[in-house]
Amino acid sequence: MVNATVGFPEEIPKFLARNPGFARLYPELLLWSHNLFGTEEKYSLDPSGIVSFGLLASAQETFLEIVCLAGNGFGSAAQARLRTMFEYVSLAAYFLVDPTQAEKFIYFQRIEGRKELSHAVELYRHDANPEFISRLSERMKQVSHDISNLEQRYGKQFRRSWHGGFDRIAQKLKWEQHYFYCYLVPNRHVHASPRRLETRVTREDQLYFEGAPDYDSADEAVRGGSTMLILSFGVMNDLLSLGRREALQKLSSELIDAYKDVPNRTRV
Repeated sequence: MVNATVGFPEEIPKFLARNPGFARLYPELLLWSHNLFGTEEKYSLDPSGIVSFGLLASAQETFLEIVCLAGNGFGSAAQARLRTMFEYVSLAAYFLVDPTQAEKFIYFQRIEGRKELSHAVELYRHDANPEFISRLSERMKQVSHDISNLEQRYGKQFRRSWHGGFDRIAQKLKWEQHYFYCYLVPNRHVHASPRRLETRVTREDQLYFEGAPDYDSADEAVRGGSTMLILSFGVMNDLLSLGRREALQKLSSELIDAYKDVPNRTRV
């Protein structure tokens, strides 16, 4: 049996020392999450509400991923998950404002599916297995038929996108500041880009690419993730009419207090 350790245990005490306010608040955040999304809870929801609930539940898991990555010093990866968490929570909130958009969100997967099938057909069109190509082509026909029906319902623009962008969604929700710190800034950590390389370059007598922990990005990802988590509780409160607005305001105040003396270290 191999004796292996996953992660960097020596990083966790450093993370907690850098983020004492978060360390105090973390158990309460987990308790809220458990009380709202625990397996023993049962809710009755309409179709758009089911979509919002699924997105909010996914956000809870993503928050734990952010904490795990940040606690081990993986700041860039934690930032990338923060962008995903923003998408989950903002979409869930958006569908409460306009439930008709939830249907478009679900059906747009047919567009994405067609793109994937099209790439697969192109990749394997010279393959020696004609039966496989035939199955892919049949699926393409069915998906294309479904998309034609969707375009009749939603218009030709549906082929390009079901929404106008997360900046528009943020404006509708009045979440512009959250969009900046939890989507726009983390966006640079999602894809391979020259900007990402630039942050790791050190020039001494020769060129180095540093692989050291990124504490600033890690800590700011946890700050943003905590903010988005509390927002997810607020969306859940509105979705189910739980009447816990006052308790949520208290939780928000505790988060503000946890970071009141901590300067924002986001690198723009």
